[in-house]
Amino acid sequence: MAFLVRVENDPAALAGSVRDAFRSFAPGVPLFLVRTMEEVRYLTTWEQRFFSRTFVAFAVAALLLAGLGTYGLIAYRASRRVREIGVRVALGASYREVLGMLVREGTFVVGIGLALGLPAAYLVSRVLESILFRIPAVNVALYLTAGLLLSAAVLLASYIPARRAARIDPMTALRQD
Repeated sequence: MAFLVRVENDPAALAGSVRDAFRSFAPGVPLFLVRTMEEVRYLTTWEQRFFSRTFVAFAVAALLLAGLGTYGLIAYRASRRVREIGVRVALGASYREVLGMLVREGTFVVGIGLALGLPAAYLVSRVLESILFRIPAVNVALYLTAGLLLSAAVLLASYIPARRAARIDPMTALRQD
């Protein structure tokens, strides 16, 4: 059984007064677990908070892994193309052209990932809609935010090795094995 009291002031400060009033009203009924509604809400929603924080941690880890993976891929591809980049620079390719060429590769990776990932996320959210409480299955703001964050992370991960590769000295690059 629960007994609820609505107060205007701080409920925690009035707990003693409420206990005394309840005991005078029903002296034989034991009274325990006197809590504010804020405490009750906090204690009953711990699972949702735990799982939402866990999902956020996994999302951050996935974003970090996507960025690091793209960085590794672009850096590896740039290191394998040192001679080609050196020849391009020797033949007159500007810093901007070489940088743009390598960043476009990262953009292509993001485009493929978003083209496959967003529809998959939509389908999964439709399946999970019955489990979600008061959360719409199609949250456009969430999809846009996730797509923009992933795009920014991958573009940054593409830009760093592309900048390094675009600064290659053509003579050094052509002498490499």
